[in-house]
Amino acid sequence: MDSRQPHATVTEGDARVGAWRDEHGKHHLGKAYFTFDVTRFAGTSVFGGSFVLTEESVADCTAPRATEVWVVTPEGPVTWAAQPEERGRLPVRDSSPTCGGRSGWDVGPAVAEAVAAGRDTLTLAVRISDAHQGDVAFGRTVAVDPWLTVDYNTPPGVPTGVSLRSGSRDTPCGAEPLLTGSRALSVVGRVSDPDGTWVSTRTAFWPVADPSARVELVTSPEPGGPFIQPIPAELVEHGGAYAFEVRAEDGHTASAWSATCVFTTDLIAPDRAPTVTSDLYRESSGYPGDGGVGVPGEFTFTANGVADVVRFEYWGTNVSHGAVDAVDGTATVTVTPTRDGPGHLSVVSLDAAGHRSPERIYQHWVRDTRPTVEAPFEIFGEPFAVTFRANQENAKTVHYTVGGDILTAPLAEDGTAVVELEFPAPPGPVLRAWTTTADGTASQVAALDFAGPVEEL
Repeated sequence: MDSRQPHATVTEGDARVGAWRDEHGKHHLGKAYFTFDVTRFAGTSVFGGSFVLTEESVADCTAPRATEVWVVTPEGPVTWAAQPEERGRLPVRDSSPTCGGRSGWDVGPAVAEAVAAGRDTLTLAVRISDAHQGDVAFGRTVAVDPWLTVDYNTPPGVPTGVSLRSGSRDTPCGAEPLLTGSRALSVVGRVSDPDGTWVSTRTAFWPVADPSARVELVTSPEPGGPFIQPIPAELVEHGGAYAFEVRAEDGHTASAWSATCVFTTDLIAPDRAPTVTSDLYRESSGYPGDGGVGVPGEFTFTANGVADVVRFEYWGTNVSHGAVDAVDGTATVTVTPTRDGPGHLSVVSLDAAGHRSPERIYQHWVRDTRPTVEAPFEIFGEPFAVTFRANQENAKTVHYTVGGDILTAPLAEDGTAVVELEFPAPPGPVLRAWTTTADGTASQVAALDFAGPVEEL
């Protein structure tokens, strides 16, 4: 800005401040204005900064430096005739002892004020003091690329993925209280800091019924990494309700607290094994057993008086591991045996916290439903009698084949049927037979190899 061009905004040439004379001997006065973008610091805490200016030429090195820097807020183009109000003078931070060189001013408060006011820019006016402004001996030419350095801090982010860890299981916090069955608990999640600095987490923990018993626990995870904050076991009791929240701290500022997470505790497991009953597959029935392979049977589980059972798990001889929800402490499952003979079904109950009851082992016997086949061996070329004797309950019909058509015969009241067969020559074929009930339910298949005894399939 040049007093000889009072209505012009000068943006080219040297940045001259103070007084000087041109080649015609005319006296000039000048000020330099520098505008910086400070939007980067929105939402941060500014706690320091420097404005560093380089003097490229000095009119008289014997004259003491009288350069000043002021904060201004332009409302339009800056000219000598329309100078913005000089609102605050920056204190000198350091000044070169030699003629020329660099000088610095403390700009931190000015940047902080601009950011707090929501302004996008900061404009600084460089001038010579009023006492020496018109004296050409004090005039300077300054570099048009001064430095603005700002010491600031961005608050760390609110911790994310906050969960309650019990054993190896992490349960995210939500609107509903969590339930845990353990005292070995930790609060876990992730923290981040926009500045990439090291942050710590502060976990506040308290009984819901007594917020005054709040304790705060601090841990220091790696930047950007997960955090794990154990909850002291002595603070957790059976049947309690507790709350916690977490914030991140970087040594300057802290994030907001995470949403409050509430959990309750159930530290006592069901103390009794469930009951198991079955109308078809009776407990400890022994030989010859009940039902049969392929014959489904229902097994009913009860909580045996334990009030908080929500689920049953079961496994056994004829069933892989399964689970079923309890309704009012009871559940029924259907098991279809795949093998006959003695077997067992093991059952445990679980409460909502995952505690398991003692195991209930239900022993039973699955009937072998293959029909018995009675026939002479090694008879060829003449008819012979074969007797079928049903082992399937309520069997009505026997079916048999010697490799061709399937033939049938009704069973008598005693469960037997006699048919006549003839084999022309050895080796004899394999006779296969099975029975069915009136509704078509089939038994297992028995096989009689005429070179040997009955084969169980």
